Amino acid sequence: MDFQSLATLFRTKTDEELLQLAAQRITLIAGAQMALSAELAIRKINLDQPVAVIPSPTLSEIPASSKVERLPAPLRTPEFIHEVLRFYHRNRRIFIVLIFPAVLIGYGSVFLAHNEARAVLRDVNMALGSHQLYIAALKIQAISLTGYCASWMAFSVSFAAICVATEQIQAGQVATMSESLKVTSEKAGSFLRLSLLLFTLYVLAIGMARLLSEGLVWAEMRLRIANFHLSILLAAYAA
Repeated sequence: MDFQSLATLFRTKTDEELLQLAAQRITLIAGAQMALSAELAIRKINLDQPVAVIPSPTLSEIPASSKVERLPAPLRTPEFIHEVLRFYHRNRRIFIVLIFPAVLIGYGSVFLAHNEARAVLRDVNMALGSHQLYIAALKIQAISLTGYCASWMAFSVSFAAICVATEQIQAGQVATMSESLKVTSEKAGSFLRLSLLLFTLYVLAIGMARLLSEGLVWAEMRLRIANFHLSILLAAYAA
């Protein structure tokens, strides 16, 4: 029995029946377990909630071909990549629809930030003191980070919507842009916090790498100066 048939079967079950099936999911094959997990996620059913004891034929309604004693062997890496590419090729329309706004917003944000930074740079008077130049450099950096942050958030939302669409397709449903964004917006608070945290970690990593590179350049310059002074002393003693 294929995945779509199992997903259709689980959609006909009540919440209580799904919970009882979840309690006995170890007897199901991997495809049946995935279909059951997808239906539970769609209905937002918490597996920790108490299960009502009702007389219902649960596992008996599932074909015997869906019950096995062991799980199938996992796919090898080439096979997994092939399946992923096939999946995205079959559903490329919805994925293009979900990624296209992020590309526009991301490119537009970075482009506008670069233009604004260039405008600030043109207005900088190089005859100003070091304090004013430092403030101008900080302003340019803040503008650039704002553009990159907007681009990051746009692609993060797009990635989350693609994940939702993938789950809906695997469950045998028709994935749409509006429904994917609606599910994403239901957890907007935690999603935005996680995205901002990842962006902050990315900025910190870039900053640390830049400081490390500048430190290495400074150390190399000091070493060259020390070697130059040593060469002068040796030449003076030799004379």
